[in-house]
Amino acid sequence: MQPVKKGKLYYCPYDCGDKRFPKPKWKTEKGAIKHVNNCAMQPEKVEEREAIEEKRLSDQAEKDRITLLEAKHKIGETISFIHERVIKPTHEQRFNRMVKVRYEAECTYTARTATIKSISIVQGAVCYNGYIYNRDIRDDFFSEIEKEAAKMRVDHLAWLKTCSDLR
Repeated sequence: MQPVKKGKLYYCPYDCGDKRFPKPKWKTEKGAIKHVNNCAMQPEKVEEREAIEEKRLSDQAEKDRITLLEAKHKIGETISFIHERVIKPTHEQRFNRMVKVRYEAECTYTARTATIKSISIVQGAVCYNGYIYNRDIRDDFFSEIEKEAAKMRVDHLAWLKTCSDLR
């Protein structure tokens, strides 16, 4: 396809370029032809990109489906897990901006139980009820999980103290 000539300038017939800015233009026919032959907005190239993206999405959906079928726990089961909650984040809102107020976030760890109501995939990992990941789930007795959560709290506070001493 040939470039479109308007006055002394040549334009791309595929309507390429960022819509927020003026359309790209060339002063010479040779430069415009070179662009038209390699333009990313050619119908064939656009269809090819869309086909690749569609294939990628279908492959990802298939992987997610297989991951959900192989999930360790099923809907209706009761699970015990350690919940991590950030109580003092590193940044906080001041007027219209975020300000860094501490180097490490302060967290607390608690032992909880929950009944699985939903299973989903979040960034490739199985997620139960929207916030419980496999790494948090424990198969021990609840009293042992409470002890482990208390130990994690103490270890986290010791780590914060160590980091503070190093500064």
